[in-house]
Amino acid sequence: MSAPTEFDKKIKALIKAHRKSGAVTLAQLNGALPDDMSSPEKIEAAIAMIEEAGLDVVEDEKAKNKKAGARKDEEGGEEAGADDADMGPEIDIAEPTEAELAAPMVDITEKIDDPVRMYLTQMGEIPLLTREEEISLARKIELTRKQFRKEVLSCGFGMKNAIEILEDVLKGELAFDRTLKVNQQDPEVGKADLSDRLPGNIATLRLIYEAARKDFIAMNVEGVAADDLQVLKKRIFSRRRKAVALIEELNLQGKKVRPMIDLVESRIAEMNRLQARLLRYRGAQLTNPDAVETKRRLVEMQIDGLESVERLTKRLEFLRQAYANYEDAKRKLSSGNLRLVVSIAKKDRNRGLSFL
Repeated sequence: MSAPTEFDKKIKALIKAHRKSGAVTLAQLNGALPDDMSSPEKIEAAIAMIEEAGLDVVEDEKAKNKKAGARKDEEGGEEAGADDADMGPEIDIAEPTEAELAAPMVDITEKIDDPVRMYLTQMGEIPLLTREEEISLARKIELTRKQFRKEVLSCGFGMKNAIEILEDVLKGELAFDRTLKVNQQDPEVGKADLSDRLPGNIATLRLIYEAARKDFIAMNVEGVAADDLQVLKKRIFSRRRKAVALIEELNLQGKKVRPMIDLVESRIAEMNRLQARLLRYRGAQLTNPDAVETKRRLVEMQIDGLESVERLTKRLEFLRQAYANYEDAKRKLSSGNLRLVVSIAKKDRNRGLSFL
């Protein structure tokens, strides 16, 4: 067995420091990673170590506190305590220099007939990124991508949809290369590896999903013992983690995962409509056919989602925030990189070369 690396020691120390709170923020993880380490593989390895230890990776301290409360409900465990460990350094956008502040302001609302000049003027408003900011944004993109994918795939609706997509790939109804992300360094080997994993992972995912549904039904039986309830909650929580890991092994492309957010939103909206309809019935009216069917449909949807309407609504809130953070980090990095390209192009243009 090989000796633990410096990277392993830092992540284990981070886990130990935040085990009580049950979560690690992006800033804390970012602070634990070496400055020269921004590869997706290393970041994924760090997140995997943290999640295998039973902790979550969240956006900030506010999300950490909210996640701790949600996790208490989900697992049925004790409430997480406050985390007194120092947060890792969070990189802020650099303050403008005195020279930049003294420079004359450019009014971009001024009418400019030359569209290229207008574009250059507008692009000049975007600051160039420092090396540290690029590394921080690259890490944040990878971390928030994994975060929003985990939230949507661990939801019963997302899990079920992912299984159906994978089954369509296995049956040949969906294109393999357009659905699963193949390793570009060695496409043939990567595709063969995914093809070998696909049937087994699908079969296991089906078993996990059905077992989780049965656990959820048992958890909501009237009169279930408190001890049994805690066991069932923890078991569903564990099954979700296993399902997410199996789906992520198959590299489901982002364009297939993003619509799952809309799917979860539509399912929750439908459940809210069913709840509102059910509230209109009182006393003996609850036995009429429409009320019975409404209640049956609502219960069935909660079983499919593996959570109550209230818990699904909280999950959607986490999911939306994680996806918004992911999109924001991507936008900032792409804008900064485009600004760099334009700044180089402007120099060439001043030398008499065509901008285009």
